[in-house]
Amino acid sequence: SILVSVRETSADWLRGGEPPDDPALKGKKDPDNGFEIKVARRNVGPSSTQLYMVRTMLESLISDKSGGKKTLRKELDGQHLCQIDEFHKTSFFWTYLLNFNETLQECCDLSQLWYREFYLEMTMGRRIQFPIEMSMPWILTDHILRTKDASMMECVLYPLDLYNDAAYYALTRFRKQFLYDEIEAEVNLCFDQFVFKLSEQIFAYYKHLAGSILLDKRFRSECSQHNMRIHFPPANRYETLLKQRHVQLLGRSIDLNKLICQRINASMHKSLEVAITRFEGADITSVVELEGLIEVNKLTHKLLSQLLQLDDFDAQLREANHNVLAPYGRTTLHVFWELNYDFLPNYCYNAATNRFVKAVGISFSQAVQRDKPPNVAPYMVWGSKALNVAFSTIYSQWTG
Repeated sequence: SILVSVRETSADWLRGGEPPDDPALKGKKDPDNGFEIKVARRNVGPSSTQLYMVRTMLESLISDKSGGKKTLRKELDGQHLCQIDEFHKTSFFWTYLLNFNETLQECCDLSQLWYREFYLEMTMGRRIQFPIEMSMPWILTDHILRTKDASMMECVLYPLDLYNDAAYYALTRFRKQFLYDEIEAEVNLCFDQFVFKLSEQIFAYYKHLAGSILLDKRFRSECSQHNMRIHFPPANRYETLLKQRHVQLLGRSIDLNKLICQRINASMHKSLEVAITRFEGADITSVVELEGLIEVNKLTHKLLSQLLQLDDFDAQLREANHNVLAPYGRTTLHVFWELNYDFLPNYCYNAATNRFVKAVGISFSQAVQRDKPPNVAPYMVWGSKALNVAFSTIYSQWTG
């Protein structure tokens, strides 16, 4: 019968053979206390052939679709029928468990989110390649960077793992080198864009935070009384990303912390240059604003140094000031120039207030021509547009 065939096909006996005193073989019922069958524990599961044959025989035993032939379903006890049916349903998943590594790889494979040759065919040769803006991994990554969602920022590296799946599929399934080369070229471009945008965003965040910390509390409270609120930057989870030193991408281990550190060093140098250039484009009274800009950059450097190994701040300031080897930097030369061509000819000393005041309506020298300060992003100055307006209002007390 089918049950005997199932028993002979799949049973794993303790001593290599079935027990001779089994009542079932003699057509008898089990004793009241039951008939114990000892089964040894094995480290190896059944073969795929065994599993297939057992499931096929059991399915023919309990199936209702007999095609007009007589089935044994009605001859089985209801309790045993339910147990066989439950075993048949449960054993469906055993094939996947026996090949767990392959099953896990197949379930986690998201390579098809990158492959889009079908849509290239629809263009009828008018396009041979899509830009990265139409690539799903980059769309997801760029979305997180643009929204700046704190809950998703820690997961910004996950979409890039699609490139690993696509490359693995290209080499192991398609076995096409040109596909892998195309993926690698897109990864190089996307990862450069990713590091650039992330570094810019991190620097802007900490510059905004430093500017908010240094903003005068009394000025902030007075602004609040006039319904003008200057907010701190919303908290974000950049610390987790800055701790990543072994990002696995196409078989390469990438130190994300080091790459971001290099770009933030460049941003810090540019920010200091912007501060000095703004001073060079204004009169000598803007030296007070220059001191404030250097202070906010110094605090930004201090906050970032807790997570990154940045260059020494004083060394960066000397480099931006062109004062590494030269005895006089840009600020010193501009102060000398302002003293000679603007301060001494046009300012008068007020003994009552102990300060120099610029003469109004009279000039003893030609109008001074200064370079216009460059237009830069708000985070390169004080951190945000609101902070730029606030600090400009504060430092306007020392101008004119």
